[in-house]
Amino acid sequence: MSGSAGGSGDGQHALISYLNAEWILQNLFSLFFSGPFTGADHVYGWAPNDGYSGGHADMPIYPHAGGLGVVGIGTDRPGTSTDNPGGGALIFGHELVHDYDVFHTNTADSCGSSDSNSDFPYASSSIQEFGYNTTTGKVYNPSNTHDLMSYCPAGGSREGWISPFTWNRMFNELSVSKPYFKAVEGEEQLKPYQYYLTSNHQSLSVNATVLNPDYNHGDYLGSLHSLHLVETGVTYLPKEGDYAIELRSGTEVLSRQPFWVSFENEYGHKDHHGDDEEEGAPYRTMDAHFIIPWDAATDTVVLLHGEDVLDQRPISANAPTVVFTNPVVAANWPEGSPQLLSWTGQDLDGDALHYTLLYSNNDRMSWEILGTQLTEESFVVSAPKNVVKVAGFQTLRVSKTLRVCQICSMEI
Repeated sequence: MSGSAGGSGDGQHALISYLNAEWILQNLFSLFFSGPFTGADHVYGWAPNDGYSGGHADMPIYPHAGGLGVVGIGTDRPGTSTDNPGGGALIFGHELVHDYDVFHTNTADSCGSSDSNSDFPYASSSIQEFGYNTTTGKVYNPSNTHDLMSYCPAGGSREGWISPFTWNRMFNELSVSKPYFKAVEGEEQLKPYQYYLTSNHQSLSVNATVLNPDYNHGDYLGSLHSLHLVETGVTYLPKEGDYAIELRSGTEVLSRQPFWVSFENEYGHKDHHGDDEEEGAPYRTMDAHFIIPWDAATDTVVLLHGEDVLDQRPISANAPTVVFTNPVVAANWPEGSPQLLSWTGQDLDGDALHYTLLYSNNDRMSWEILGTQLTEESFVVSAPKNVVKVAGFQTLRVSKTLRVCQICSMEI
């Protein structure tokens, strides 16, 4: 994302939404190839400081692009040392703590980090007690050190460390381990924002945008984006609300998954999604990302608000196919050298195709997304370290514009 895009609310929202979708997609592909969780508890996006000097978190209580509590974004402003980490590192910590629904300090000396829901128990943003950095041996004096959930450490006049309150909140959050892929047992009630393995043969990853109906958007109030159909049983469900995804066969509703979005704006200044809006104005758009069981009888995927249809997607008759054209056999690549990957995709329906390229260097146990929504049938990569034989470019996903994606794989 460019610095100029990061400087706008729409650019920040788009980056968070993109990272949410990629996080879900990476885990789906790990499951598709019978691998484990990718290991990414959280995902962080860095934006150039000359275009974006702040940060955002996709808090469940204040969602910016789905509320998964996974993604944060911030500036890449550098520091000079561990004791002088700079705004980029301080914002990094601040936003990732936000992802656990930890609020701003909301005190008079917090350099503007206001938050009406704050449960910070102290009268000031000071860390309250002396802090100690076990890496550098530095002692942090509470008289000139603020908790990382105020704004002063990253852009104001104080050093940053962590108060006992925030430390205890995060200790309790991080000390509770949960399985990332949990098997469903009996009639167990599935919790939102938890991966579950199910007995279903196929699953659908949903990516949608809904618009705040309190604003005048004309007839456009929501849309479906990429829909990924995967040959494995997994769910990652949202909190339920007054929006829904329906799988339909003709007029018959095969299944319905309600989902919740909030347009609430936690900021006390102008809305980050439009500089001309009133202070504290609700957000104009919100995104949703989740995974639901697929029904093979589905011929249409429908996005609704209540019973009003916002968008729908027909299922194409034919799955696209893809064949790698380079390399076609295992090859030796010098470390760090640029190498061209190429392929050919075909679709009997004549639909436009987009491609996502994934790379695995551990026999399909985990995957790295090299590129997504590619329209060209080639991609230049830099040969990874410690890889001599190229046998890891094993999978290319091909999807139709405005269609449900299909999975194609080919081992080289």
